[in-house]
Amino acid sequence: MRDVVHDFGDGTTVLRHEDLVMVVAGNACLAAFYPDDPTIMRRRYSLNLAELAVVGHRAFGGGILHLGGSGLSVARGLAGAGIGPHTVVEIDMAKTRWLVDKYPIDAELTLIDGDARHYADLVTTHPVAILDLTIGPLDPESAGLYVQLITELAERSHGECLILSNVHLHPKFMHGLVRTILAHPSPPLLWASESAVKGEEGSALLAWTADSDVMATLASLEWDTWSLIQHHHSPSPE
Repeated sequence: MRDVVHDFGDGTTVLRHEDLVMVVAGNACLAAFYPDDPTIMRRRYSLNLAELAVVGHRAFGGGILHLGGSGLSVARGLAGAGIGPHTVVEIDMAKTRWLVDKYPIDAELTLIDGDARHYADLVTTHPVAILDLTIGPLDPESAGLYVQLITELAERSHGECLILSNVHLHPKFMHGLVRTILAHPSPPLLWASESAVKGEEGSALLAWTADSDVMATLASLEWDTWSLIQHHHSPSPE
């Protein structure tokens, strides 16, 4: 039985089932977390993102930048593990503020109301940046914009930041997106969920930094039902 905690009036609702809180919009789950123990992550890609971020934080220190991620599932998990501070840029900040007020995060938290595309320069002051946007299955236009944003983040960071991203893969556009990303002269690591590997709708995670030792550590991670399908990396020239 799921109880409605709050209705934002735009099709987005906050539900609670026992200890689990979910933010849903239609059939899409925008966030899922356990307020009493945020280190438990319901969605596998959130858990994997957090594990990648931990590697970057251990290597570079400093704060975590979240470009998107309205429900802050990953930020909550990292904060629960004692990792922070966190800076969050969210275009729908009213929902994020409501969730933070209702379910506080035990970490220093800076909230910025705005479009993530306009805050790419923040990667120069945050050693780990997580691009976590809910954009649905990618059509060719949105896929191009997504790749453009990832590339811009990589260029502005000058290699001194671990850039992480999740993306929802639709089988119709998966191969084109992957080809576009991997055409970069210094391509990111790329993991895909079991369903995406099978050519079905699924998820992928990307990680990039110019630090070859960190890239090697990330590439050594192993996850059930997820596969590393791209692991070549050549550090950008200085």
